[in-house]
Amino acid sequence: MNHDCRQGEHHLTSKLSYVALVIIVIGAACLVFAGVKLSDVSVTQLARSDESVWYWTFNLTRGKTYRIDILAGSKWGRDYYAAQFTEPQPVNVTITSVTGGVTSLQAFFYSILPENPYYPEGTPPTIVDVKWQNVDDTNIRAITSAMKILITIKQSGPYTVRVLVEGLWSEAPPNYFALVEVFTPNSDTYSLMAFGGGIAAMTGGVTYVASVFRKRRMKPPKIHK
Repeated sequence: MNHDCRQGEHHLTSKLSYVALVIIVIGAACLVFAGVKLSDVSVTQLARSDESVWYWTFNLTRGKTYRIDILAGSKWGRDYYAAQFTEPQPVNVTITSVTGGVTSLQAFFYSILPENPYYPEGTPPTIVDVKWQNVDDTNIRAITSAMKILITIKQSGPYTVRVLVEGLWSEAPPNYFALVEVFTPNSDTYSLMAFGGGIAAMTGGVTYVASVFRKRRMKPPKIHK
């Protein structure tokens, strides 16, 4: 009787191990699929200033995510080289929201030195990092993990982006501002799928480890003659 019970428990434990492995595979597949979909981002340039100015106003729509591009002019590049900078330099930027709230940040610009053999002639400095200082949470959600100026809008209306002269290594304004809409299809759905896949993989892993230890405990002791 004890032998039959032990065989039954062993069969149940083996079945549990199999189910745990299936759960791990399904969870991992959900994680990979969701990750691929979340990285499937499309971008569309909606507007840009047609002249070199210190600020520009864009009409933004609630719920949408935008990237704000600031293109440095050639004067920025020449002054960057003249100052012999070797590290990215901060440019102070503000975004005035529809209700008057102000978001402030530093966009760090970097340029390849002209003597670099890979330097394309005329290439201006570009943004390589962003440090958010103050965010108008009522109207803007800053995506702080991005290395560009990336925001999601909470209230529709006009938003003014301004480059401040204070702290800038050049006296010239940027070449232009551009507004790019960033779109991830069904991002909420795939984020939920990634979360569920992670939970499933973790649960399956714990279950599998528990079943392995259970099997070891069920092994009959060796009889020494």
